[in-house]
Amino acid sequence: MAEHYLYPGGLWFGRGNLQLRTLLGSCVSITLWHPGLRVGGMCHYLLPEDTGKGRAATRNDTRYADNAMRSLVRSIKKAGTCAQDYQVGLFGGGNMFTSLEKSWSVDVGSRNIAAGYQLVRECGFTVAYEDLGGKLHRQIILDLVDGTLHLRRGTERTLVFPAL
Repeated sequence: MAEHYLYPGGLWFGRGNLQLRTLLGSCVSITLWHPGLRVGGMCHYLLPEDTGKGRAATRNDTRYADNAMRSLVRSIKKAGTCAQDYQVGLFGGGNMFTSLEKSWSVDVGSRNIAAGYQLVRECGFTVAYEDLGGKLHRQIILDLVDGTLHLRRGTERTLVFPAL
């Protein structure tokens, strides 16, 4: 099976004999899986929102949660589907900067989590799987063949969530 690694700011949507993989710290990943059509996607955003709104160069910058969600919504519409058809996962948002002064980090992970919840709700999705916060990094794998999600926190044993 082929594998596609999403770097920070990455986004992928489609189908195929493919696993989408990413590694998260304070970033958040939203996963989408349509069990009927066997189509899905994943984004890996770094910050809650694009503060350079209006600048053409930033509207499609999926390092930001709002832009990434807009791109995912465009993809599901292009696939002829709607938000209610998807199993959604929300992962990451760890507090990776605990040793730094609190005012510097302003807890990016918590802000990313809040943005993820808000955007998922506003777009009509329902979260089926989540693993958020804490102080450990996470590795997420979404299998586009069957919708299985694999989650590993830090060095813990991998958890497997079969598609619903």
